[in-house]
Amino acid sequence: SWERDLSQRLAVDFSRTRTEVRDWIAGYIPDVTDKQIDTWTDEGLLENMKIGGRTMYFHNAAPNLFRIVPELKAIKDSADIARDPSLADGRLRGKDSIDAAVIPLIRRDVTQALESGAGSPFIAQPRRMRVTFSVTVPANTLRRGSKLRCWLPYPREDVARQTGVRLIRAGIDSTDLPESKLRFSDPSCCHSSLYFEAKVKEGRPTRFYEVFEYVSAGEWHPVDPEKVLPYDTESTDYKEYTAEKPTQVVFSDRIRHIADSLTEGITNPYLKAKAIYSWVDRFPWASAREYSTISNIPEYVLDVAADSSLHDPLQGRGYPDQMAERPDGPSGECKSARLVRGLFRRLRLDPRGPEFRGDLLRRALLLRRNRPVQACLQQRFRR
Repeated sequence: SWERDLSQRLAVDFSRTRTEVRDWIAGYIPDVTDKQIDTWTDEGLLENMKIGGRTMYFHNAAPNLFRIVPELKAIKDSADIARDPSLADGRLRGKDSIDAAVIPLIRRDVTQALESGAGSPFIAQPRRMRVTFSVTVPANTLRRGSKLRCWLPYPREDVARQTGVRLIRAGIDSTDLPESKLRFSDPSCCHSSLYFEAKVKEGRPTRFYEVFEYVSAGEWHPVDPEKVLPYDTESTDYKEYTAEKPTQVVFSDRIRHIADSLTEGITNPYLKAKAIYSWVDRFPWASAREYSTISNIPEYVLDVAADSSLHDPLQGRGYPDQMAERPDGPSGECKSARLVRGLFRRLRLDPRGPEFRGDLLRRALLLRRNRPVQACLQQRFRR
């Protein structure tokens, strides 16, 4: 039943004990007190829940504390630099450094293509990717002989900016399967995937894997707000993607207040969307629990922001001007994107529709600042 499944998912997410959380925090604040732990717990800064009658903590509660509270983030940053002085140079690392190098090239190439009248001006800087993806089910998770069903993501072939999709190999455990025995999702499906089945073997883990290549290009659409067309408010897409979607997207009083206040006096739908995106983009990054266990995702994100004293829009504290004074930080990953979508729906904004000329809004906003990776990954495997 869903109730049993929900209980199991919550138990997995809220798996840290108070002692484990305290020990992690003590790595940065050696003299942390029980009173401080109590305060952070009561205020929701250390996300917790009663599991089996015990107070258990979200598995990333301690790291998140140092992400959402500016004073504690400063303590951790200083300690990390003391441990690794190379961090003091301020250089971008990992995907951030790649984004910082490639995104200006995408903008440059698209701008030049538009000026020259090229046939496909919005796609630029193609790169061949090789991806290895695997899922391992631990031994004895299910009874011997039980059927395991696994769906691994596979790149879509109906997206203009990714081409040359090629499967290298895929299989179960250490055995590659011939392509004739692999099951690919139908192109009409929302998610593109590769499907596997296997029988559980006693005392042995089961590993599903795939390796594929494809060419992925950057895409940028500079949007002129004056050219954004009115919505077809009678279309099926518009009605579906601007409606409440209980239980995960509900237009609470707070959601209504924020959406209306952020866009007060703005009539252009693109500029409304941009105002919302720019505001949410200043939320600090923090990992979130599994979405299926959250009753109203936009409210959940706002609660985290309010708990961290970033703002309380409903009461007017820190909203929205004080948010603008915060230095740019990393965006809030998928869950902040869910807040954006919730606010969009409240205002009946649908960036998927033809009024934004084929998703131009989302694609334009992806290249704002240097963090398009998360949303780009979603588009590679979804319609």
